[in-house]
Amino acid sequence: TLPLHDALPIYARWSPDGRTIAVVLAGERVITIPAAGGRPKTIGRGLSVFWGRDGTLYVLRNTWSEVWTSTNGSPERFLLRAPGGLEIYSLDAD
Repeated sequence: TLPLHDALPIYARWSPDGRTIAVVLAGERVITIPAAGGRPKTIGRGLSVFWGRDGTLYVLRNTWSEVWTSTNGSPERFLLRAPGGLEIYSLDAD
């Protein structure tokens, strides 16, 4: 189990189907929690999260310059890095 009692949520976003909420906790820890109950899943580390229409979770990492993805609660996988040290603040993940 994950010790959530001492972890402060910083950012949260519901999945498009309303079945899961992705949460960025203090310490840049990203988890997903099923709305119907169940155990939270650790996704990885991140600064912000966005959901794609297909249920893919996009996670911004590394000073806002990297995008990682997670599907079906799986651990993050690297997707892309912004060129030239640019920062990513939002994604249109549709």
